[in-house]
Amino acid sequence: MLTLSRLLVVLLASIYVANALHFYLNTGESKCFFEDLPYGTFVVGKLNAEEVDPTTVEYSAPSYLKIAVTVDETFDSHRVVAQKITPNGEFTFTVLDDGEHKFCVTPVHDKGHGKKAKTRIFFDMAFDSTHTITGSKGKTDHHWLTDRVNEMNTKLELIQMEQFSIRGKEAQFRNTSEAVNAKILRYTVLQVLVLMATAGWQLRHLRRFFQKQKVV
Repeated sequence: MLTLSRLLVVLLASIYVANALHFYLNTGESKCFFEDLPYGTFVVGKLNAEEVDPTTVEYSAPSYLKIAVTVDETFDSHRVVAQKITPNGEFTFTVLDDGEHKFCVTPVHDKGHGKKAKTRIFFDMAFDSTHTITGSKGKTDHHWLTDRVNEMNTKLELIQMEQFSIRGKEAQFRNTSEAVNAKILRYTVLQVLVLMATAGWQLRHLRRFFQKQKVV
């Protein structure tokens, strides 16, 4: 598993941006695409989906609309992501193995809600990027994904600081435990020596007593 420190290095050092996508799908229809991603890549994706109203020919995001997102490693058939997100949702994951990844997006409806309709989907993704992200609407749309990656980076730094603090406390506790164990060992050895000395003195005293009584 990717360590936090290595993930922080990846986030800070890597600059790899994926072009955003803009496409149309009917309810239940899937759109898939492939990306060859290296180990340790941090992926951030954002979806914006709207359905067309056949009466008004206007697009909106009904509450029953969800977007099913799956990400699979094509080289070993391992599913990395399987989520149903809101029309204006996001997903993140870290690549654990080098190789080709299959991204699939499917507009779906909550059970018992809505009829099939055409859905317009804007799909923005960033791969390890803290720089400019090209938006699917043809504009430079760097704010959301940049802020999102920076937010993740900040959280990871806080987690790493907490880990260092815990390690420091563990080291202090270990040192204290070792010192206490050493004191206990010395006290135990001292007790044994005192008991042996006491037993020896008692044996010597009894021997003299019996000798005086002419028993021995």
